[in-house]
Amino acid sequence: MAVRARTDKKSVEPPDAVVLARFFFGWLPWLGIAVLWRQVSVRYRLDPGVECVGLVVVLWAFSKGVMLIDVANARRAQAEREWRAAHDLPPQDFVPDQLAQYDGTREQMPICLAVRGEVFNVSLGQAFYGAGGDYHVLAGTDATWRLGKRRLEHDVMQDDHPLTAEENDEVDGWLRLFRSKYPRLGRLLTHSEGGVPDAAAAGAPAAHTVEDA
Repeated sequence: MAVRARTDKKSVEPPDAVVLARFFFGWLPWLGIAVLWRQVSVRYRLDPGVECVGLVVVLWAFSKGVMLIDVANARRAQAEREWRAAHDLPPQDFVPDQLAQYDGTREQMPICLAVRGEVFNVSLGQAFYGAGGDYHVLAGTDATWRLGKRRLEHDVMQDDHPLTAEENDEVDGWLRLFRSKYPRLGRLLTHSEGGVPDAAAAGAPAAHTVEDA
């Protein structure tokens, strides 16, 4: 076991060249500041004492700036992790009433929609599918028919007109888009499974050329 532990530890250690590179580039900005301050001191003929004090002040200001940037980056990363955790969903199947809860109107809840019976978590596209977004009407619904018909108006209700071959091609395009950009969670259950009617889950087209997000 001891030999294996040493082997595992060694395998994750960076090469010496990488360590040296990190050390060099880590100190490079500090050395650059020192060189620049030296040039300023020579140009303006500063006393050695003033030059030393000035260098300390400049390096302190630089270190504070680096620290503030690190803190801001850490807070941003933490906020992103919290946002992702709040908008994450495990793989699962949905019934329409359950899917309708993820309609983008609740800020701390994920946003989901279905296309051809496949349910996707589109929370990363909140600007499009959240409240006020151009595609908000699709959130929390089986979006197949609206995407196929390109009907994104809130006052337009789905009718019984079947999708044409061209509209079904649109649906296929949207489906490829969602599969490539958003997590697939599961299926929107058909009527025989306790969910939507079989015909509704079977088809409806989508317009993938309209959206870039």
